[in-house]
Amino acid sequence: MFSNDYRLPLHLTRLKIDFCLLPSVNNETFRYLPFVDYIELTNCRIQNYDVRTLPNRKNLKYLDISHNLCDDENLRRVMQDLVFNDELKVFNVTNCCPFVYKYMSTYILFNDTKIEKLYVNNNSFVEAPVDNENVMLPTNLKVFDFSNNKLGKVFFGMPYCRYLT
Repeated sequence: MFSNDYRLPLHLTRLKIDFCLLPSVNNETFRYLPFVDYIELTNCRIQNYDVRTLPNRKNLKYLDISHNLCDDENLRRVMQDLVFNDELKVFNVTNCCPFVYKYMSTYILFNDTKIEKLYVNNNSFVEAPVDNENVMLPTNLKVFDFSNNKLGKVFFGMPYCRYLT
C-alpha cells in the first residue's frame, strides 16, 4: 500500500514498479494516488487481485500487470474492475496468466470503453473464448496481441481490428 504521504505530489500521474514483491493488491493499494492514470506493475509476483482495487480510476488510460502470477479468478476480477474505466486505452497482461488455459468471454468486457490495445500474449491460453462463442471484440480495438499462446480454437468477431498478432 502507498501511504498518505504519496498524496502530496498532486501531479503524480504515472506509477511504474518493476521487480517488486506485491503478492496481493486491494482497495487500499492505490488509495492515496488519486491522479495516477498510468499504472505499470510488472514482475511484482501479484497472485491475488481484489475487486475494487481500481474503483476510483475512471481516468486510468494504461494498465500493465504483465509478468505476474494471476489465475483465472484474479484475471476475472481485474477485468471486472476495468469495465468501469471508460478511458482505458492500453491493457497488458503479457505472461501474466501461466495457469489459465481458457480465455473466457467474460474477459472481453471492454465494449463500452475506449480500449485500443490489448496484449494477452505469452500466456497458456488454448481456447478463446470457450464453448464456440463468437464474441465481438470492442469497436475501438486496434491491436489485439494473442501471440505465443497455445491456441487451438479462436472464436472472435473482429471487424474493426486493424492489427492482429
